[in-house]
Amino acid sequence: MMRFHPRRAVVGTLIGLAFILSIAIISFPDDSVAAMHRDKKGHVTSKSPSKTGPASGQHPRTKSEYCADQPDDDSINPAMFKQFLVDDKYKIIYCQVPKAACTNWRRMMLMLTGKMNATDPLKLRSPLVHGLYDRHLTHLKDMTPDQIIHRLKHYYKFMFTREPFERVLSAFRNKFQGKNVNDFFQNHYGKNIIKRFRTKGQEGVNLTFYEFVQYLIDSSRSEPFNEHWETISELCHPCKVQYDFIGSYSNIAADSKFVLAKIGATHLSFPDRSVTYKHSGTKKLLHQYYRDIPPGLLDQLMEVYYSDFLMFDYRVPQALRNMTHWRFGF
Repeated sequence: MMRFHPRRAVVGTLIGLAFILSIAIISFPDDSVAAMHRDKKGHVTSKSPSKTGPASGQHPRTKSEYCADQPDDDSINPAMFKQFLVDDKYKIIYCQVPKAACTNWRRMMLMLTGKMNATDPLKLRSPLVHGLYDRHLTHLKDMTPDQIIHRLKHYYKFMFTREPFERVLSAFRNKFQGKNVNDFFQNHYGKNIIKRFRTKGQEGVNLTFYEFVQYLIDSSRSEPFNEHWETISELCHPCKVQYDFIGSYSNIAADSKFVLAKIGATHLSFPDRSVTYKHSGTKKLLHQYYRDIPPGLLDQLMEVYYSDFLMFDYRVPQALRNMTHWRFGF
């Protein structure tokens, strides 16, 4: 997925001081995983600050370079469109990004079907929106390759993104913390992550944010990411799909109003966040949660979500600017 450079070959036989200096400047493979150790608290961290980043030349510097690095395959695999919802009446395709107003946009898509016995989208309860009511929605993945190609070419395609560090924290808080602890996520993910990363003597039964970050950067992890923390690039394939509109969670009200007007659905009003959520916004809590994450781990976390920073024009949040070694370009 990313562009990497091969190991430099050591040429000739070097002796004495020249040999020692040559060893010091050998470049190890760019795609290798940073060495890890446990700090005094028992947390897994990198041995030294990450040296990777855009300035090192390891990564594509532009969107076109990133897309050029993707597998050159024009074939259509329906399974890759599992996040895409379709409405044939309005001729729209929406890519769902969890933790980027996904639930409210599912409410919008349900209202557009005309099958909901409600005039207020918020009357559609979240568990039903993601459960029973899903039967009323049309999924692009359920169509044939020819049907998919036709809709991708002719329909209005849109999605909404969110700053990666903020989205990661939102997923953690929503699925693993306090009153929001989700039994499925706790049993399927939380317990396994704790088993892998928790040290002896550490108290608490719930997953910590530190442990969650360690899980996200763990290269030995065998199972794929859950869609709530999968990269947006992997969910919505911005290199394959030419979107007509890409909105942002930070401007969700205005961007959603624009889309509804564009598709001829001005009779619908996008729910206000103050009505949907009663707790503090995640953006305000970034420093509180990330301050205990060593810079080396934050650098590796940015490696994981590099494609989202690049493809959707995000920068490291101001609250985290002094916590990571990534400076150039982000």
